[in-house]
Amino acid sequence: MKVMFVEIYGRGGLTHYTYNLATALARRGAEVTLVTAREYELADALAGSASGVRLEPIFYAGSARARRWFAPFRNTRIRRQVKKLEYVLGTPAVIRLFRRTRPDVAHLQGSNPILLVTLIAIKLAGGKAVYTAHDVSPLANRGLSRLLDRYLYRFADRVVVHGDIDRARLVARYAVPEDKIRVIRHGNYLFFDSDAQSIGEGPAAARTNGGAGDPARRQARERLGLGREDAVVLFFGFLSWYKGLDLLVEAFGQVHGAMPRARLVVAGDPLKLRPGELDALRSRSRELGVAESVSWRTDYIPMDDVPDYFRAADCVALPYREASQSGVLHLAYAFARPVVASRVGAFPELVEEGGTGYLVPPGDTDALARALLRLLSDDEARDRFGREARRAAESAYDWTEVAAETEQLYGEIVTERAA
Repeated sequence: MKVMFVEIYGRGGLTHYTYNLATALARRGAEVTLVTAREYELADALAGSASGVRLEPIFYAGSARARRWFAPFRNTRIRRQVKKLEYVLGTPAVIRLFRRTRPDVAHLQGSNPILLVTLIAIKLAGGKAVYTAHDVSPLANRGLSRLLDRYLYRFADRVVVHGDIDRARLVARYAVPEDKIRVIRHGNYLFFDSDAQSIGEGPAAARTNGGAGDPARRQARERLGLGREDAVVLFFGFLSWYKGLDLLVEAFGQVHGAMPRARLVVAGDPLKLRPGELDALRSRSRELGVAESVSWRTDYIPMDDVPDYFRAADCVALPYREASQSGVLHLAYAFARPVVASRVGAFPELVEEGGTGYLVPPGDTDALARALLRLLSDDEARDRFGREARRAAESAYDWTEVAAETEQLYGEIVTERAA
């Protein structure tokens, strides 16, 4: 089986997902080519032949120069449009590679409807295409994005989603035929914490879960400027309105009032925030009297730094207004950290209420505050939830099974082509 992956970012959660799936398929014997950005953060991991994945960094050839030119416009639509243009200009090189290698299937990893450009080009070149919709409905620019998504789903030979709720959305909102959709769960992010012991019982489990005596937890907190006795809530990933950071800041005002040792750590790139939105969040934290207890790391978090944030945290907050799923949740599970998440998208399928965390109604800051306090004030429950989260990462979200299901899907497409 020859597979070409197309992943346009080169860094971040979708990149990590694609890397894990590509390498898992390669271990099963597939010939995998990964087309991605020139600045690919996992290039060293794919160096040589050990991974079995052929890396083809094509997109954004002029990215470094463009960043210098458009640095003053980093958080504006101008920079985003330039990025889209850079992507489109890279598409002919992708098609040349496709014609040269002739993969059985091209698999596009998406959360951006601009991938429609590449999908149509692949279809015109006679290829078969799978599209994984990491966000089924657009979370911004809804009008145009929804129209482009409709054509993505129409032209793809199969559409992969990560939960039953997204399958239902595709059918109801986009009239995608059910036999065209496959639910394949999101794999774990254990590769971020590959040195940790598997969750078991007794002392080993406590160490893996980052109890107060865990040296990795202590060292991570020292590096991040957090105290040993702090009760740490982590908000991680790209900052965007739909993720509800403003709701979390409001809820944290209540949490801190009841638990003065509570700390909120916000770590992520604000690229997707509207102008002035970050300043408004900081201002609101001052109005609530919690500014000194909120740590802001508003930049992209390099991979080497990611473990510190999760090892330092007591729990991870996902107060999203809407979502399909979240790689951040899988990061939390990989580091044996319980979560408090909104009851949106696939979260009810991923979070075991009272087992790996708590679910709250979206937009309900009082319920969010209560759930965070409940978790932060109960060491035993927090440790138990964390162990269950890690077990889920090791079993239910194992990449070997994800790759097997994906390979079966490819087989269906190849069989159809031969018929």
